[in-house]
Amino acid sequence: MGEVHRPIGRVTAEWVAAVVQRLEGEPMLRRRLTVVANNLVFERDGRLVLEHRASTRRPAHWRM
Repeated sequence: MGEVHRPIGRVTAEWVAAVVQRLEGEPMLRRRLTVVANNLVFERDGRLVLEHRASTRRPAHWRM
């Protein structure tokens, strides 16, 4: 491994969905969650690719 080794962690969609579901189940936290919409993602070789960085502007706040 040496000095050039870079550990990389990858999560599954199931794990992310479980985390999101758990966080959405917290009423105090849910009121503070923000949604960021982005239609710049595309699929390449079975993976989702987002080549553009997120804006440095603050997100708009919406209440549902």
